Amino acid sequence: MLRAEPLLNVIGAGGSIALILGASSLAELIGVEPGSLGLSELHRAAERARYVRLLAQLAGNQVISRIIYFGDDGVLARLLGEKVLDVYGSRGRMKCSSCGYRWWYIVDGPARCPQCGGEGIEDYVPSGAAPRQKLLAEAVYEATTADAVLVHGIGSEAIPLLLALIASKHTRVYLLEPGNEILESLGLERIGLTLTNALEAMAEAAARPRKDMAKS
Repeated sequence: MLRAEPLLNVIGAGGSIALILGASSLAELIGVEPGSLGLSELHRAAERARYVRLLAQLAGNQVISRIIYFGDDGVLARLLGEKVLDVYGSRGRMKCSSCGYRWWYIVDGPARCPQCGGEGIEDYVPSGAAPRQKLLAEAVYEATTADAVLVHGIGSEAIPLLLALIASKHTRVYLLEPGNEILESLGLERIGLTLTNALEAMAEAAARPRKDMAKS
């Protein structure tokens, strides 16, 4: 059963919603199978994807306060900027080994710093490694200060963050479909919405006057 009411209530009250997403979440937003596209193809596909544009719209008008991302492709960070917190960093986000300058580089071939010509190094933590503690701490803060958090496309790598959320008495946590055994074992509340369902519900709610939502 689909239950968008929790999202409508938060938006109607002027509350904040954060998203915790993984690499499979981006695949759903684009409409492809996870792992089916290379990095540059993934970036190009996201630029054209309707649901990525909708996500950007919701983040831009403050319906979504922050997107905590457990993938390493850097797609959402490049398109949505500071609204996205990449816990593992971003492939394609380069850092110069000489001067420290950072820039995006999502094409094949060696990367050279546009400032000094130094060698570019990808600024991310490899998959399977522990996330950067500073970024994980920031993710905990962002999630536990939101009024509601939607969880999708993640697994055991996000357990420290989810445990902090469960311990929080302020934040309501909702699991989007499809769930998995790891997330379900934590007792997260399921509301029967996919990620794209949830974005559509939030967009519809944001377009309605708050007094109308309060009556519904």
